[in-house]
Amino acid sequence: MKPMFEEWMVKYGRRYESEEEKAMRYREFKRHFKNAEKANALGTGKPCFGLNNLSDSTKAESRSRCGCHEPLPAEVLFVLRCGDMYRRVVKRWSQRRGDQGGVE
Repeated sequence: MKPMFEEWMVKYGRRYESEEEKAMRYREFKRHFKNAEKANALGTGKPCFGLNNLSDSTKAESRSRCGCHEPLPAEVLFVLRCGDMYRRVVKRWSQRRGDQGGVE
């Protein structure tokens, strides 16, 4: 996965101030990658989620971009990022986890 991160850094022109920041951004990159794989596994069989220019963002940075200051449930963040078309995937994911609320 590290070579993939290095290629992603080149593609999006990322340079970090320290090795500590780079390590933190790599952890976030892996988190985003794993979330995309999980979402694709719940989808229609065609991969539609992947890495983008925000794939090294922390949860706090993601929340601030959407104007949110309190942590949002993962289901809500997923819908915010993906739009209306993916509500069914989120609902299925919530149902598999045993949530009662889910996303309509």
